[in-house]
Amino acid sequence: MKVFTIKDTKAEYYYPPQTFKNSAEAVRAIQNSVNNQKDSLFAQNAEDFILFQIGDWNETNGVMDPEEKKHIADLIDLRVE
Repeated sequence: MKVFTIKDTKAEYYYPPQTFKNSAEAVRAIQNSVNNQKDSLFAQNAEDFILFQIGDWNETNGVMDPEEKKHIADLIDLRVE
């Protein structure tokens, strides 16, 4: 499993990590939030958020292996008009 976080650029902090099988699954989940949950903070202020991959989660031994933060997507780019 891959570990992801979302940075709030206005509030200057990172959301708690979430795990997904890969970056495509993470993007799909966040894209659904941006486009289908109109009352969500991500939908209302998509320009303020960035999705990053930050590590690997080993489900077998319960260990997270951190990795260099990797930019995956600006949430504003996931908005479908």
